[in-house]
Amino acid sequence: MTFIALILVKVITFLRQCILYVMKIDIFGMWVESFDISAIAKQVTSQAAKGENLMIVTPNVDHFLRWQKDAKFRKLYEMADYRLIDGMPILLLARLLSKGASERITGVDFSVKVVSEAHAMQLPIALIGGSENASQLARNNLLRSFPTLDIFYSATPSTSDLANPVYLANLSKELARKEQKIVLLCLGSPKQEQLYFHLNSITSLTGAYLCVGGTIDFFANLVKRAPSFIQKLGFEWFYRFMQEPTRLFRRYFVSSFFFLPFLIKAIFQSFSAKFRKAK
Repeated sequence: MTFIALILVKVITFLRQCILYVMKIDIFGMWVESFDISAIAKQVTSQAAKGENLMIVTPNVDHFLRWQKDAKFRKLYEMADYRLIDGMPILLLARLLSKGASERITGVDFSVKVVSEAHAMQLPIALIGGSENASQLARNNLLRSFPTLDIFYSATPSTSDLANPVYLANLSKELARKEQKIVLLCLGSPKQEQLYFHLNSITSLTGAYLCVGGTIDFFANLVKRAPSFIQKLGFEWFYRFMQEPTRLFRRYFVSSFFFLPFLIKAIFQSFSAKFRKAK
């Protein structure tokens, strides 16, 4: 019976890995992975529950362009254990360059899945980022949805706080109170990745750290998600722009010009590959 049980465990582990891992895709030097959202959420919470240290990033166009020109940012991204495809343009590049890109996983959708898994597993979470008002609203809304969720810590660090060694040391101590945990870093990029790096340099971190940008504002209902049909059409970015035009104008309109050459190159490579196969 023991032998049969061991075989079953091996088979289940193998099948879980097959379900979890879809494909690792090289997008002009930046590696991303394409996952099933439920599978990767379960995997992350499972690893966090074991006290493993994880960093998860959700690359979009802004991250991609920064990665191309900023060597320091590339090093931060190299620390990530999982790189989930967030932005629709990044998904488009991935699909042009590979057949393995199946779905887009936004930071908000991924966070909701992970928090739901954490709630079911009684895994504590921490919220870092947003304004005082957003943090409190997010906390209240999460507890309404998940009444027994353990939000053991929340903080809203300013830019000066993030540059203060004393503040970072105290933040590290607060987070260390729980070994198995989920930490949502909602500071925007590259601040959230830099914070993870600084905390990791202070002590050996445990738990899963999700770099998920403005997710806390969505949890607080200060920013609304686009209707599902708009998301499926790939125009959620425009819906968000209409809510925050001043903040997002540069990201969505200026950055597009710098992204366009990569898109043209990906289209050319895709057609070239199809032409070679047809010969």
